[in-house]
Amino acid sequence: MDITCEVCLQQYTTKSRKPRFLPCGHTFCNECLLKIITKPELICPICNTSWIQVDSIDNLGINYSLLSILQPREILCTNHPSEIADCLNPHTLSALCSECSNSNKSSNLIYMDTATKWLISEAKNYLSLDIPPEYKKKVSQIKTYPNQQKFEILKELKDITNKIFCDFHADNEAIGFCLNNGEAYCQGCCRGFDNDTVDIKVLEFTETLAKRIVRLRRICNVSLIPPKLGKSYDELSALGPKELVIFYKEFLALKLSPTAVLNNTTCPGCQRIYNLNNMPMILACSGMHCVCFACVVGKNSVICPVDKSSNSVDLITPLYDAMNPLAKCSKCKENYDLKTKIPKSLPCGQIICLECLKRYYIIPNKHHCDYCNGTHASMVALSNSEFFISLIMAHIMYCSLHRNHVAVLLLPETLETMCKDCSPLSDQIKINLTGKNIVVTNVLNEIYSRKLANSEFRANVNLNLDAFSKLSNQGKIDLIREGVRPENKDSLRTKLPKGIRLDEKKVDENSEMSYLYRFYSVMPPEEVDENFRFVSKPWVIEVDKDQVEAVSFKCDRNIVLCGVGIGKGVDQRETALERIQIFKGKSMAEGQCRIETKGMKFIQKDIVEDCMLESPLEIPRETDFTILVKIKGVLIYRGNPFDLKEVQAGSDGCIFEFSEPENVGQYYVNGQHDINGPIIKLLYKLKNT
Repeated sequence: MDITCEVCLQQYTTKSRKPRFLPCGHTFCNECLLKIITKPELICPICNTSWIQVDSIDNLGINYSLLSILQPREILCTNHPSEIADCLNPHTLSALCSECSNSNKSSNLIYMDTATKWLISEAKNYLSLDIPPEYKKKVSQIKTYPNQQKFEILKELKDITNKIFCDFHADNEAIGFCLNNGEAYCQGCCRGFDNDTVDIKVLEFTETLAKRIVRLRRICNVSLIPPKLGKSYDELSALGPKELVIFYKEFLALKLSPTAVLNNTTCPGCQRIYNLNNMPMILACSGMHCVCFACVVGKNSVICPVDKSSNSVDLITPLYDAMNPLAKCSKCKENYDLKTKIPKSLPCGQIICLECLKRYYIIPNKHHCDYCNGTHASMVALSNSEFFISLIMAHIMYCSLHRNHVAVLLLPETLETMCKDCSPLSDQIKINLTGKNIVVTNVLNEIYSRKLANSEFRANVNLNLDAFSKLSNQGKIDLIREGVRPENKDSLRTKLPKGIRLDEKKVDENSEMSYLYRFYSVMPPEEVDENFRFVSKPWVIEVDKDQVEAVSFKCDRNIVLCGVGIGKGVDQRETALERIQIFKGKSMAEGQCRIETKGMKFIQKDIVEDCMLESPLEIPRETDFTILVKIKGVLIYRGNPFDLKEVQAGSDGCIFEFSEPENVGQYYVNGQHDINGPIIKLLYKLKNT
């Protein structure tokens, strides 16, 4: 029997398009009959028979034969129960009328002509799952039920099988899910929802989980992912919450390390330089292509500047986040650090670590670049990548006792951080800071969240959890310490005076000379108060004493010392360098001494003056030498004692070890080797053997 109105060609329904008879026996829908009866004479559109005008459509008979066919097929709209659904959304398992379907963005809708077959097929899929006996019976008889009842049974099956239970209390239904470790939490376990722990009950849960899986696949080695875990975003979105959680846990069980690397710190889309406020965003296309945040914000889609593919903003995520916090060298695929894997910029703009620069270019004296396929005049004395340095600095923490040493342990009970020179008690709980950064971040966030419950602590810090999560790791531990002991606020590392950052640049485009900066920054800060005297007096010259600045050093390779970089006077003050002396050994009282009387005067243009030796001095490997400089001045730039480099690595990978001179003789030396600091820089060459 034809179930389509012959006037409007729309399918009859039991609601707005209910089938009714004209006296001639022909059937039409309510909508068309309402138009027909308003005319002066009632004429059948098919046989042209005419009748006296009908007062109301209710006076026309209903075609119950057609209704008996329609009712089993129909499903009511989920949002508008008075309307009949045109289609079904398989992702959300909702029925959509014409109004709802027009506003729905999904491309995988099930229309009513195939809905019956789809409902039966979907219901039978649940027979392989652990469902109650009464539902197994319903599924076995699913063909006999009207579509509306089939639809309700399918929704019940989905609710039953999609219940996620707590990983720690198996009888309790979970409300939260941790994206970092794949654990489900019940009401008693969940400490709240944030960027790491999401609400299972919200509609966006499956979308969030599907996006996270797609992102993890993009930044990991795809060849290590089995085919069964290679579902597309649409396929993942079609899974139920429980299925997706199981899928996500299987993926995390692979323990894949992120392999995504950024070879260049310039956005290929707009040529902006990446920074902490304009981070690289990884696109959804294959190839791990990135653009900066400024190229993404406010847009619906972004064209990849490499392969020209269109990428939905919904699938574009930060390259560096809690799951992938630190950048990796494009050559060795290991994390950059502030020791031997310092990120260096090649002349063509590509970034590799200092260790790889030394291994693949400097030692073999290779000038052909593997990245740009060009030839570079010099591969030593290259600039550090400031973006990657700042990224590292945001995650490292410093020792509570040796405050210029990078910490390797965190004691959460006492809030102490310890470097490798410290010895914690064996019974103390310790967090390894050299492991995965996500563990450290979670511990700090948990400590802060727990302490926020204390009103006194809350009054001292005045920062919500969301704002706290955006701080650097050092900033987080310092804020917790401030909340616990506010009287120590001024002694916290993040509260110390910030020095002026040293820009490590090339010495000369065509020079083979290498350099070493001992500090990341110098004191004093940009705005100087002449009456200000910091406790270590890192830049005051005691002109009434025979004061010198001295430091001992040795290198792991044979080098030729060519010059010493010395801090200049602050605020255009003239600085006079009287002499440079170099002693073999760590004693300044006796032993071989090399004296260069410079008699130089210089006024600040840059921060450091490169004072070149008239006769470069050979320094055998692992042999101690001491540099002494005699300077006359009042305020001069010195290395920031709280920004000393933990491992002193030269621009060509040579490792230097600095220490105090052992015997200063008649000289007055201002402070320890890590705070006396007009001797900021060494310039040297490798000795030809």
